Amino acid sequence: MQLGGCMTYMLPVDLWCNPPGEGDVSCLQAVVTLQRVHTFWLATIYLPSFTLLLISCLALWIPPVHLIPRTLLLLVLLLILMPVILSSQILAPGAGYLKAVDVWLVVCFLFLAMGNIYQVTLNAVSAAARTKRDSFELMVGVVRTGRAEWWGRPV
Repeated sequence: MQLGGCMTYMLPVDLWCNPPGEGDVSCLQAVVTLQRVHTFWLATIYLPSFTLLLISCLALWIPPVHLIPRTLLLLVLLLILMPVILSSQILAPGAGYLKAVDVWLVVCFLFLAMGNIYQVTLNAVSAAARTKRDSFELMVGVVRTGRAEWWGRPV
């Protein structure tokens, strides 16, 4: 029998109606076998989420000049992680406590979200710096030539 990626282990349970040694009595014996299938969790949860984290780290090596592709890549990675999180919630047996797979996926989500926040912040700071630099160059051009030009073009 398989329950959400868990196979069964042999676990003998003996329930006696009377203590042993008091004659022939009927007994009830149940065998429950449980076994973890590690390759299932590695292939469906850990490997895809680790790959997404690796790609998000590599996305930060894209030059900051290419802001839109970099931002879109990080957003797509965050969206791809959502089905992985949902499948882990569906496939894992219900428990009243926090499981290691839940902690791993929350950390993955936080890393990807922080990458997106970093990218948005970098975009805003570089846009503000560009605006400041452009206004400074316009001001310097007015002082030098006496008329409003920017890079040789009238403004």
